[in-house]
Amino acid sequence: MFSWKQNHRGGEPARISAHRADLNENQSAPSLVYKDEFPQTGEEKRRYIPLGIITLALLVAALYFCCLGRSPLFDPDEGRHAEVAREALVTGNWVTPTLNFEPYHHKPMPFYWLVAAGLSGFRTAPEFGARLPSALAAGAAVLGTAWWASRFWGPLVGFWTGVILATASGFVAVGRAVLVDMSFTWWVTASHLLLGWFALSAGGAVRWYLPWICVGLAMLLKGPAALLLLLGSALFYSALAGQWAWLRQLKPLRGLVLATAVASIWYLWAAVVAPEYVREFLWLHNVERFVTGRPGHPQNFLYYLYVMPAVFLPWTLWWPLAARPVFQDLVQRKPASLFCAAWALCVVGFFTLSKGKLPTYVLPAFPPLAALTAAGLVAFFRSEHFPGWAVRWVTGMHGTLAVAAAATLVLGWPILQLVHEPELAAAVACVAAVASAVLAASYWWCRGQCLPVARVAFVAVAFGAAQLTFYAMAAPLLSARYSLHDAAQALHQLAPDTALFTYDAGINSLLFYSGRAVKKLETSEQAAGVLAREEPTVLLTKRAHLDEVLCATGKPVTMIWSGERDKLLLANRASIVGDQNGWKVLSGCARSANKAAFAP
Repeated sequence: MFSWKQNHRGGEPARISAHRADLNENQSAPSLVYKDEFPQTGEEKRRYIPLGIITLALLVAALYFCCLGRSPLFDPDEGRHAEVAREALVTGNWVTPTLNFEPYHHKPMPFYWLVAAGLSGFRTAPEFGARLPSALAAGAAVLGTAWWASRFWGPLVGFWTGVILATASGFVAVGRAVLVDMSFTWWVTASHLLLGWFALSAGGAVRWYLPWICVGLAMLLKGPAALLLLLGSALFYSALAGQWAWLRQLKPLRGLVLATAVASIWYLWAAVVAPEYVREFLWLHNVERFVTGRPGHPQNFLYYLYVMPAVFLPWTLWWPLAARPVFQDLVQRKPASLFCAAWALCVVGFFTLSKGKLPTYVLPAFPPLAALTAAGLVAFFRSEHFPGWAVRWVTGMHGTLAVAAAATLVLGWPILQLVHEPELAAAVACVAAVASAVLAASYWWCRGQCLPVARVAFVAVAFGAAQLTFYAMAAPLLSARYSLHDAAQALHQLAPDTALFTYDAGINSLLFYSGRAVKKLETSEQAAGVLAREEPTVLLTKRAHLDEVLCATGKPVTMIWSGERDKLLLANRASIVGDQNGWKVLSGCARSANKAAFAP
């Protein structure tokens, strides 16, 4: 039977009691044996495989689709991508993206086709519709990688691969956001899964062209990096395995032509309509960003050395247990382990060489890392003996996480209350309470015993439950601080012909939720000038610019909304219709009075 704990109430099995006696005599002896924690017979496997599939499907549904539309779109990223898709729906321009109805050359258009499809299908829940492509891509990556791992390592490794990938904190975060990275990751993952299947089955099980088609689709979403990653992984695996003949069966020259042809569906179309767009995207946002980090996010060479362990939590904690079995597999040149190692190292190595770096860039390395971690953990769990350090590590991590969750609950709530964050305090308290309850109860249940499978599983359950609680309760509060959703709602109470302007303030989610174009201003004098007009006008700016704008305006203006990140909406008298709804009127150069207007 598959059991995490035997005779908890009625005593220990004889073999474990005997082992405990040996352990008392020799403290350096290895730990307990739990081979019966895994299904061994064909009948047991047939029973547990459907249960594993159902469990993974429910896990994906809970973590990636539950409360998906609860949070408003946050700026700058989600608001930007959703607005580009909305403008495509409004204008009917499906070739070149626009933002604020001006050319936007940062990303290929096909990603916005997906977001626009989600918005069209869920008009009453736009946040859910905009995030749906990422959630579907994440779910496909989890289930596809689990299936692949089960094929080459067995169903148990496949199940744990799915659990690890589904609950990795960085993967969940991107899978619930309007970002191109998860859709790109899915097609890169699909291409590598097919490539690995092709390589490990000597080309007999998969048509040679399938990986190349997936690469072409990935190139449609984010550019030529997908092609370089596939070629790099294939060459690196061949070098590690010492096998080169299978590459001929992959037909690389034909594959390059096929992948390019698939990507050309849009690239050629866009090159005819707007050649400067394709040129800028391929050169500025791919080559130049890779070489110089501009425009983008320049980071140091070792950036991923400390970022990868952080975004792969909680499973980074168990890497010490999985490391030795994985290393042994690599030394013995086991094909599945070699392929996943080549895949992961190629992705991380490629983006390490890039000057521009973000945590989301290495998402395509998560599936092979999940598979290697799962294979290593299962091999560790199936070992005849657990070394003493491993027992102490598993037990110590379990207890440390339980204490950390309890400390967050005890200290986090009063601290947030002291800084006047009652809603966030309640949300954080709920997240910490869920995690601490699961961890503390499971630690007590496992007391006095090693039970490594149970401890690792309980940590996964605690992280999964905490993440679900976070996205249901805390994420909406945090997203609201980085969103202009409420500002757009305030605009609906003004005259319909009110003109919108912004001075030194981001506008992406305001564009999406208001459905209006916003004109950008460069100086405080320009901002004061538009507020002094007789036409209905609203200005979005920051609190730091309030006094200089009001002094230059010389007229009273009405503050119709102020956000928690120092953004505010100022309306002139012509834009106010009917009741002012308790809005505050600010006078020019009256600094003390204006400061009092922000008092709670």
